[in-house]
Amino acid sequence: MSSGKLLRPEAGVTGDLVLCVPSHDVADPEISIVIPALNEEITIADFVDWCHIGLARAGVRGEILIVDSSSDTTAAIALDHGARVLRAPKRGLGRAYIDAIPYVRGQYVLMGDADCTYDFREMSAFVEAFRAGHEFVMGSRFRGYIEPASMPPLHRYFGTPVTVKGGVKPDHWGGEKVDHFAGGRCFGLKDLRGRLERRPATRLAGRV
Repeated sequence: MSSGKLLRPEAGVTGDLVLCVPSHDVADPEISIVIPALNEEITIADFVDWCHIGLARAGVRGEILIVDSSSDTTAAIALDHGARVLRAPKRGLGRAYIDAIPYVRGQYVLMGDADCTYDFREMSAFVEAFRAGHEFVMGSRFRGYIEPASMPPLHRYFGTPVTVKGGVKPDHWGGEKVDHFAGGRCFGLKDLRGRLERRPATRLAGRV
């Protein structure tokens, strides 16, 4: 990881977490893109590049924080492309977000996947919604676009539409329910920290 530097955990942070900072780091980000990654060396370069494009299009100063538990070169590639990398030995989606919280510097947190499932070049709507005062913003595959064969027919035409319209999943935040299984979502940092403190890591994905 020659393109960045290593920082040891902050005081009070336990475990074996190591933060790697790129050479051209961003100061005082407004938004933090926080992404768990496990052996994503095939897609991580494109993903980080997409994030940079999306930040520029949205006109927002942001950091990209990859929470990495990989055994491949994901961390090195992400760092070379300008992302911060938090090396976290404990695996798990919820665990990754909990580990990341002390290192998040933005006012709000955009989540997603590192495999380019979601197009982070199109993040302007998230930024606009938060600047308008919303506390939670969720993407929708049904109001955006779904590439051919990318979503099983059972999920596309039955699972998600039925649970949304039928109210099977609880609506914790109010507002319109569109696609609560979509992975692209954004929280205010204070709100996210409170949710993580109240719920076990194993239940995080289903509740946020």
